[in-house]
Amino acid sequence: MRTAILFPLFVPIASLKGIGPRMTPLYKRLVGEHVVNLLWHLPSGVIDRSYMPKLKYADRDRIATLILTIVEHSPPKKPKLPYRIVGIDDTDQVVITYFNVKGDYLSNLYPTNRKVAVSGFLERYKANWAMNHPDYVVPAERAAEIPRFEPVYPM
Repeated sequence: MRTAILFPLFVPIASLKGIGPRMTPLYKRLVGEHVVNLLWHLPSGVIDRSYMPKLKYADRDRIATLILTIVEHSPPKKPKLPYRIVGIDDTDQVVITYFNVKGDYLSNLYPTNRKVAVSGFLERYKANWAMNHPDYVVPAERAAEIPRFEPVYPM
């Protein structure tokens, strides 16, 4: 026997706003049939974005958040080639690469001669710093909007 205050936790998950008939089977498979099951659906890991080095002192193969000045855009000459953007900080440069991008989306996202904050996996490629498809890109003055720690859930 449970108290009446707990009854809302044991209603079907489909009773929550935003979970309709199409999404109900997916949520049931992921977490269970009742609202209380959402409370026990815990993260399986965390992404740490608090690492904010200068490129000269950065560690390779690590998630990093960088403040960069965008200096160059290199759109692909053929549709299958990557779009490359060169950004610099006070110490070095990084090549940001996107695959399969259309239109002037990246020109607006990365304005030339402006500072942006990017966060993603920083690696070395042919003796240069590289970041492919950063997870976050915001103007430098909004860098605080990039979450420092992100939970990772199963599935």
